[in-house]
Amino acid sequence: MTSLNMISDQTSSVHHPSVNDADTHDETIMTDHLMDHFSTWYLATVLSVDLFKLFLHHYRESHPAED
Repeated sequence: MTSLNMISDQTSSVHHPSVNDADTHDETIMTDHLMDHFSTWYLATVLSVDLFKLFLHHYRESHPAED
């Protein structure tokens, strides 16, 4: 048979997160935030480079080099 003290101890630990959990949560939020910035800048950089390559390709086709 389970005593009432054991049940109350288990439920209280569920409803009261420890300080370490809060620190981990804050670190996760900061990491997610930084990764969002990184992924945005990475995507913008890759897209810009691809568009520049596309522009150069069409420019070279329409303006052949004179040898």
